[in-house]
Order: sequence, then C-alpha cells, then structure tokens
Amino acid sequence: MTKFVVVVLWLLTIGLSCATSRAEGSPADLSGKWESDSGAIYSFSQIDQNISAVYDLPDDEQLASGIKPGDIAFSGTVIGNILSGVFYQRFSSDETPACAANFYHPTHLYLTVSDDGAEMEGELLRTHVDDSCKAYRRFFQHLIIKREQTGPSGPADSARSSLD
Repeated sequence: MTKFVVVVLWLLTIGLSCATSRAEGSPADLSGKWESDSGAIYSFSQIDQNISAVYDLPDDEQLASGIKPGDIAFSGTVIGNILSGVFYQRFSSDETPACAANFYHPTHLYLTVSDDGAEMEGELLRTHVDDSCKAYRRFFQHLIIKREQTGPSGPADSARSSLD
C-alpha cells in the first residue's frame, strides 16, 4: 500500500510539474487561419516556438501593393503568450514610383496571445518611405487578429454557402 501511495504521489508531482511548465513556457498552438481587423486572412503554421504566416486573402491595401495569396506575411517566434518577429510590408509602385516595383520593407510585429488562444493583439511598426525609397516616418499600428471560426456558426461556412 505504501509503495502505491508513493507512486501515485510521484505521478501527481510529475503531472503538475509538466502542466506548470507547459503553461509558463510552451506556446499555444497558433496554427490555422486568422483574420486581422483590416479583413486580411492569414494562414499560420507553427513548429515548437517557430511560427510563420502566409496571406490567404490579402486586404485591399495589400492587394494594391502586389501581395498575392501564398506570399509570406510573417516569420518569428512565440514564447509563452508573446509573438514577435518580422512582418513583410510591401509598397505599391503607385505609392513609391522610384522604388523597385512592389518593394518589400521588413518591419517588426509584436502580439500578445489571449489566454484562450482565440485572439492576438499588439503593435506593428509601420514605415512610410519618400520618393527616393528612404524611410521618413514611422508609427505603430494597433492590430487585433482573431482566430477564424469554422463550422456551422463560423464565417467560413457562411461565406462558402453564399458562393454556392
């Protein structure tokens, strides 16, 4: 009986220890489709702490700058509930005629993942460039990105049924 109690206590200790370390250091799985407050839809892929996103459906500004579905949007890491990395901002040749067509300008993105893993909120460092392609103004753009709902009550099904 004593051995049984010791083994049970040992297993409980290991289980609680693993649960605590997972909650504190291991990232939530953010893989899947996410929609920004601009209406852009991204497809996130995550392996351990490494995370990347491609455009599934770029918003109007992104489309105007030449971004297409499948283009890389973000790469970085997620540690705990903080996601950070590089966002690949693009400028259209209409905005910056002297720059190379649809030229990329990598910038920084910082997001906090909600406790339930359904939303990310944070800041994107945006840059404006002049006619000679030099940065002349920076500002933070506040972002809210929500995990896309799928299934009978989610927008994916309602969008699909409206196309049928």
